[in-house]
Amino acid sequence: MDFSWTELRRRKVVRVAVAYVIGAWLLMQVGDTLLGLLELPGWIGKVLVVALAVGFPVVLVLSWMFDITPRGLEKTASADEAAPGTFRYSNPAPIDAVELDLLRPQATPLIGRTAEMALLNGRLEEAAAGHGGLVLIGGEPGAGKTRLGEEALALGHARGMLPLAGHAYEEHGAPFVTSTEILEQLVRAVPADNLRNVLGPTAGEIALLLPELRRRLPDIPPAQDVPPEQQQRYLFNALLELTERLGSAAPLVVLLDDMQWADESTMLLLEHLAPHLPRLPVLYIVTYRDVAADMGEPFQRALARLSRLDSVSRIALRDLGRDEVASLLANLGRADPPAAIVEVIHRDTEGNPFFVQSVYRHLDEEGLLFDAEGCWRTDLDADSLAVPESVRLVIGQRLKRLGEATQAILGQAAVMGLRFELGLVERACGQNGEAVLTAIEAAETAGLAFPASGPRSDRYEFSHALVRQTLLDALSAPRRQRLHLALADFPANLVAAYAPEMTMNADTVTCLRSVLMKPEHEDWLERITALLEASAAP
Repeated sequence: MDFSWTELRRRKVVRVAVAYVIGAWLLMQVGDTLLGLLELPGWIGKVLVVALAVGFPVVLVLSWMFDITPRGLEKTASADEAAPGTFRYSNPAPIDAVELDLLRPQATPLIGRTAEMALLNGRLEEAAAGHGGLVLIGGEPGAGKTRLGEEALALGHARGMLPLAGHAYEEHGAPFVTSTEILEQLVRAVPADNLRNVLGPTAGEIALLLPELRRRLPDIPPAQDVPPEQQQRYLFNALLELTERLGSAAPLVVLLDDMQWADESTMLLLEHLAPHLPRLPVLYIVTYRDVAADMGEPFQRALARLSRLDSVSRIALRDLGRDEVASLLANLGRADPPAAIVEVIHRDTEGNPFFVQSVYRHLDEEGLLFDAEGCWRTDLDADSLAVPESVRLVIGQRLKRLGEATQAILGQAAVMGLRFELGLVERACGQNGEAVLTAIEAAETAGLAFPASGPRSDRYEFSHALVRQTLLDALSAPRRQRLHLALADFPANLVAAYAPEMTMNADTVTCLRSVLMKPEHEDWLERITALLEASAAP
């Protein structure tokens, strides 16, 4: 046991001893005066001296063992337990990824994509053997990029690989938002004892991205104090080391979705990690829209550089052919769809998988596809199917069937972003939880929304950006401003959960400013300002 001067001071033994001696001396002076004034027997003074002498070592022992805190009397931790720099870890234990529930179920099987799946299978096999890399999957909106990426996650999971996913957001979310989402999944999936081993010496730096990590592991030390110009490089190296340590516990397959919207810091991090992947059991799968108008400058610059690496493969998703559309309709409804239905849907959707599903559901809800016995109708004239010219019109008509109350709730959710949280929707709408849940369940039943990937059961996302955009287009400018203002009334929740996903356009900023200038929200104004400045920083 350490009885050094430093330890005695840390446990406040020295302070207690000094205070006891001073208190005892004062008590003896008062006692001597009272004995003379009250003419008390002399033995009382002797008893007082003995009591003070015996109490001295007792008080010292108690001060060594316990400490008085705002929470009450607590046992004093040893120096090893209390020191902030003694975050203890060892080599990560193996992680059995198959036992972890990290995948969301898919409503329909993957149709076609034979060549693409062959490439992905080969890259997964190489990664599981310790030779990772990166696969870029590009395609137009609705082409099935995310679905293909999720299929790769499922195949990797079946091979014993740990599946993780992060998303970028059109609204230019906070820096490293994809990494933060991946870390959230990791923290919830890995037991605390092994989590500290996975984090290892990088724990302090990783906690900068995910402060809630300190609630799980309170002894995480502070991050290293480095010059500002070196902070990003130091963080990148910490994330690389974390990837290496996690890869030693289980091979990884990581989906980075909608990366055409990724911020500069996220793309720089990916460029930093990519050259190291061939020596690691890690496969990154990046999905993006290959439409130039949708690509942010950070992604365009990084795409050109990443494409030159030997460990990077590219997949350009094409639309589904007529036979593949027939297979998709058979999976959505019944086997052997009539040729007339297949032809008109394929013609009007050009084989875009999302559009095919939207048109199918629209026609099904109109009662045009099946007879009273649930079989495909054979008496249909292709021209009578009246498929809308715009798929967005299909989505609008399907939303209309949900009713005005449900559309209003979904409109509030659309203002929050492609992904939204039930609790925030409930508070912003002023509706009770049952009404919000009923609306979201109706949207889920209609295939317009579904639970977001990961373990957070109260978070949902729209099935496609066009669903959200259709809802936003239906809102007048004053109505949208009111909905943004309703969000701004909850600054704490907004910063904590939706800064990465809020639509930071002019009316949003105006509403936020008007609310956060209130004295009671002054601290949140500073936090949001810092967050926006960090997002805009190069």
